[in-house]
Parts: sequence; structure tokens; C-alpha cells
Amino acid sequence: MFEQTESTSVSELIPVPAPLRPRGIEPRLLLKQVFNTAHFLETMTVEEKPSLRYLQVLKSVGPTTSWDDFSWGRYFELCVSAHYATVATFVPTDVDSHIRFKLWDPNIEEEDTLKMLSVIVDSFSWDTTFLSARWLKSPSGRIVEGHKGEWFSIAAAAYGASRKRFPEKAKEILSLIEWEIENEETCFQEFLKEKDTFSILKSAVLIAHNLGDLQRVLEMWRLPHLFAERVATKTLEKAGHINRDLMAVENHRHFALREPRALRKNIDFLLPLGPFLDAWGRQLARHPDLSLEDLGTIADALIQGWVRLAGPVGYARALSGLESNYPGGIRELLKPLPSRVAKLWTGGALRQLCDISQPRFEAQWIKKCQGLLAS
Repeated sequence: MFEQTESTSVSELIPVPAPLRPRGIEPRLLLKQVFNTAHFLETMTVEEKPSLRYLQVLKSVGPTTSWDDFSWGRYFELCVSAHYATVATFVPTDVDSHIRFKLWDPNIEEEDTLKMLSVIVDSFSWDTTFLSARWLKSPSGRIVEGHKGEWFSIAAAAYGASRKRFPEKAKEILSLIEWEIENEETCFQEFLKEKDTFSILKSAVLIAHNLGDLQRVLEMWRLPHLFAERVATKTLEKAGHINRDLMAVENHRHFALREPRALRKNIDFLLPLGPFLDAWGRQLARHPDLSLEDLGTIADALIQGWVRLAGPVGYARALSGLESNYPGGIRELLKPLPSRVAKLWTGGALRQLCDISQPRFEAQWIKKCQGLLAS
């Protein structure tokens, strides 16, 4: 009970509630997870420029950092930064539900909400192209990239959480979403005009992934009809059909490749869009950071992943590139493999896929794409 004196006002008798504190993955543990999946980030020098803000945020977490150093808004920025830095790696940090829903608590301070909204706007311009092999440049210089799916998801959450409380900020975020949808549609149109088949196929994957992320989070926030008409254009629907009928099975979540830790050593090992993985396999074969034992674990994961997924040919193309460029070829690469796994590589359907030359393989996919576009 409070004791009132002559100098005590009524307002001083009312306890002021402490501001809400964020809860989730402890900041230093989150940073450890980032470095665990992207070893190269730990020693990377980061330039002081706005487009690399997310890396600067990660570098700001030190050995003595604690929860007390984090407001709600700052913790949100850390989670988004960790997600951006790792989403194109083999084991992304698991903060999706936090940045898309949990951290958008309606009871947090106005200052924290505004900080989160500013992160959404700023992150639209973050440069992640060097931390991903999943992006393309159009003939006019526009960029279509898989990271924009992650941005769409947090932007949709931001709009859902702020449309009534901060309508002007929400409107700004909507305009950025609209701009990006138009950008991706324009990129696809440019690739179609140039008849650039591989870019058509790859951009279809990126666009379908990005718009899928947008739609899922809009549904989470009970806004399923927002942008429904905007994305129902012939161009975007064509991209969706190409992804569904040809590319989706080749660009799953690659759980099989989470096992070989050697793939986390170097930024060079980031996985490009499937099924065109010949060059990636060749690069692994000659990379100085990978031993024969490392390549054995990678080949094992590719082979067993191919068996479990029963359909994608991209893993076979990676194996083809690997064996074609490693000194001693498949004979040497088989040495660290268990005999049951080695037999899968040397015979049967997998062997047949590996034996197809890269030009012939790519010609087959050009024909598939052209047939689909003509239908």
C-alpha cells in the first residue's frame, strides 16, 4: 500500500507498468546460430552503409550483450537481420513466427512499433545479393530475388499490425509491396521478350516463392483478398504455372543438405536454383576448403536426398558436375562412401541421369519450357 504525503500527487500513487520486454531466442544464442550456419559471416568485414545494416546489427551483439540491451524494437531488428543473413543458407535461423506474428504485440510501446515499421521500410533496400545465389538481373538492370519473399512476409505482418494504429505508415508499406510486385512482373516480361529460357524458368521460381510468402502471411493476418486482383495477371499466372509444372519439385527446402556441415564453411557453397546445379557441383569438386571426406559427406547427402525425394533431377546434376571435375573422378569420390550408397551412384536411374551431358540436359529443359509457354 502506498503512503500519501502532502507532496505526493495522485499520479505518483499509481504504479507505472514497466515496458514490455521481448522474448524469443536469446540474442547471443541467435548470433551463435547465425554463425553456425554461415561460418563466413563471423570474420566478414562489414562496410558502414545503410544497405548492409542487417550485418552491422549482427556485429553489434557482443560477448556481454544481454536482454537488458534490447528494447522490443531493437530485438525485432536483430531477428530480421538474422533471418536475412541466413535464409539463403542451408539452415536458416528459426525466427519466422516471431517476425511474422509474435513480435507484433498490440500492447508494445508506440516507439517500439514505429521502430519495427522503420525496419520494414529500411530492409526493403538491404543488399543481400552477395549472401544468396537465388537472384537474377533483368536486361534493364532490375533485380528479382528470393529475399523479397522474406520481405513480403514481414511487410504483410507490419501492415496487418499497423493499418489501424498507424495508417500512414501502413500505406507506405503497401506502396512498397505494390512496387515490388510490379518489379517482379516487369522482370519476367523482360525475360519473356528476350526469350531467355533459363531466366524465365528461374524467375518463375522466385516470383512464385515470393508471392506465396506474401499470400500466406496475409492469410495469417486475415487479409487474404489484399492484392488478390493485382497478382491475378496473365504474366504472373504464367510464372506460377511454370513453377508449378516444372520447377517446384526442384526447389524444395533441401533438408538433405543440412547434414553436411562442410557446406557451411564458405560463401561460395550457397546453393543456386535447381535443377541447374552442374556448375555448383564442379565448383565443389575443386574448392580448396573441401577435402575428399567433405565431398564424400556432400555426395552422400545428394544421393540419399535424391532417393527420398523421388523425382528431382537437380541433385543428379550436382553429382555429375562433381564427378566430372574432381581429380580421379567418381572412382576417388566413391572411396569415402558406404557401399550401399556408392551402388546407387554407379547404377540404375541415378547413373542414367548423371550420364546425360550438360548441353543435352539443358536442351531438354529448354524444350519443356517452350512447350509450356506455347500451350
